Amino acid sequence: MEPNWLIDLLKMLAIVIGLVVAGINIYKFFWKAPSEREGSMAENHAVNTTVDVTVNIAARFVNLFNSHGVHRHQIPTFFDHGLSIHTCATDDELLKHITPEMLSDAAELFGVSLDWLQGASTEIYEVPDFYKYPEKFNEYLVNLKTKRPAADFHAYALIGKNKKFGQDKHDGLIIITEIIGEINERPIYRYHLSGKWIVSYWKCRGCFTACCALLFKQRIYPVGIYVEGEWLSKVIDGHCLLEYNYVDMGGMVNVPGKGRWAVNELIEIPKTFIDGVRAEHNNFGLKSALSLWLELSDYMDIEDGSHQQVKTTFQRELESID
Repeated sequence: MEPNWLIDLLKMLAIVIGLVVAGINIYKFFWKAPSEREGSMAENHAVNTTVDVTVNIAARFVNLFNSHGVHRHQIPTFFDHGLSIHTCATDDELLKHITPEMLSDAAELFGVSLDWLQGASTEIYEVPDFYKYPEKFNEYLVNLKTKRPAADFHAYALIGKNKKFGQDKHDGLIIITEIIGEINERPIYRYHLSGKWIVSYWKCRGCFTACCALLFKQRIYPVGIYVEGEWLSKVIDGHCLLEYNYVDMGGMVNVPGKGRWAVNELIEIPKTFIDGVRAEHNNFGLKSALSLWLELSDYMDIEDGSHQQVKTTFQRELESID
């Protein structure tokens, strides 16, 4: 048992250390610039945030148009709503003229969340999840084309690369681009996003592939691109605004590309389809992926006249795995 004098000494040391730490914190606070002190108080007490959110409305409004290929000085020509080059020249000036109707119409025009544009949310895109439900993705495509029968659609099937080991973030995304206007003979697009797949997981691989095949059925021919995994996760989570590609304006989104892949080969070649799928114990993942492809084979027919032969090759591949 420790003597009483030692216990008393330890208590005194604890008190002294506590006073020193408190003094340092007080010193740091009062030697901050006034704006820094106010910022600290705002973080602790959640005050004075209205001004920042309001200013962000104008910045977000401009960034939204910019990311779709419309410079702030081109907004009046493309969007109208009574805006002029003068009113769009600065965020402060624009803020005086933005109305709730403008925000609502801009969100609808580009297919982003109105809550995000209003500064009430950090989630830019509402990405529908078609995992396990390729039939719903087909309904989604039919509805999209029915609503816009004259629209010119392009599609991009993105797979994320360079994920950290063991990281199960969503890494499969389909982006459908739709031409909604032009500026100086340059097309401007709306982006339709769908995702929530982890493409290395056998069940996700089958559903993702079926959805890619359904694009072919709807005559929206997808281009396959490998992209930076962390960037793609942010887009799928709705936290990254897509950017217009001024170099390739044929519907392409500016993405951190890591190479191209052939979407039709994913659909029709068994070894390509299971490449990268987690094998799992006794090759359960590979067998399950191939079995799911066969189960979803009606979706996988991309109408090139060889579907029955393709089904046979998948069946043989399944039978060949121990």
